Amino acid sequence: MNSTSLINYRFLTFINGSTVDFIGWRLPLQFIYSFEVFMLFTNFVEYIYTFYLLLRFRAMHSNLHILLLLYGGQYFFSMISRLFQVYFQFNGSESLDDATFDSLLYTVNYTRTICLFIAFNMLPFLVFERCFATCFAGTYETDRHFWIPLTLISVMMPVCVLSAIAYINNWFPIYAHCILLIVLNIGGSLLLIIVTKCNIRLHNSYSTLEHHGLYSLSERFQVSENIKTCQWLSRIQGSILFFNVACVSILILEHISTNEKLIIMANVSFNILCTIYAAVAPIVVIIYTPEWTRETIRLWHLISPQSNCDHLDLRTTFGEEMSYSDKNVESKVYFDQLQKNLTKQAMEKSRKKQQRSPSWNNDEHEIFL
Repeated sequence: MNSTSLINYRFLTFINGSTVDFIGWRLPLQFIYSFEVFMLFTNFVEYIYTFYLLLRFRAMHSNLHILLLLYGGQYFFSMISRLFQVYFQFNGSESLDDATFDSLLYTVNYTRTICLFIAFNMLPFLVFERCFATCFAGTYETDRHFWIPLTLISVMMPVCVLSAIAYINNWFPIYAHCILLIVLNIGGSLLLIIVTKCNIRLHNSYSTLEHHGLYSLSERFQVSENIKTCQWLSRIQGSILFFNVACVSILILEHISTNEKLIIMANVSFNILCTIYAAVAPIVVIIYTPEWTRETIRLWHLISPQSNCDHLDLRTTFGEEMSYSDKNVESKVYFDQLQKNLTKQAMEKSRKKQQRSPSWNNDEHEIFL
């Protein structure tokens, strides 16, 4: 690559191959990159399945659904760009001329950096959608308000693209980018707590006498959905916040370090952490989304072989069967047992009544005597 083209240009965690050869780390790094490639392909399958869940089951409001599609969709471009980076890290450049290799490497670097900035900036915009849902609680379910995700995306995308371009071209110090990303993520988490408490307080006011009848049924339903969605988002925002802050902190460490080995370790740690981040985020969302969890369990039962322990031959002490594979037989046994219990209870009541009747007659006979 032409050295003059590298002036005032920052590559996102692209390691100098000559330095790797000088310190003798080529073989360990190739093993680490092989592991990263394996994780990337695993993540690809995971995101295909996540998109299947997103497109088939609408487990959240359509506006939040659109933002999640963007959140997951950017990873496909980020993953492809990272695969190109890994391929050209140690081989592949010899078959290309310098101009083609430079343009390809620049394109890959821009694409991955923009996608990573989208992932790092997504959390506060997810919370902003819940703010709009709270403000338009009365009509949010009926009118949909599709302009809200469009507005959020139209604001977020230019910010992410310009931030990525500014990062690559060294327009601002790296501390400015990292501090801004950390502040936005922590601020988004705090805003989520505030929005959740506001919705809970609004929901509690419905039961008071002075506010009774002031809110429509749709508004009450939307506030309940806001609380449910905010609680769902608060469960997954912890992992998002952790990985965002950790990845950004590694970029600061890579920038301030002067030790070549430490710089390489920081770059490798950043890439592995980003890959783990991409793998963990969908799993956390699936775990805390009941509709997606049920579908995952259903598909697992379809593809997993039935074990011999799936059906247990349960019997009573007297050898009577307790579980049945045929639902009709099971229903018949249930109602037979219910009828037997009802008959037994009726007989018990009748017996107790008969026992009380003679004593009452004897008392009456003594009185009249």
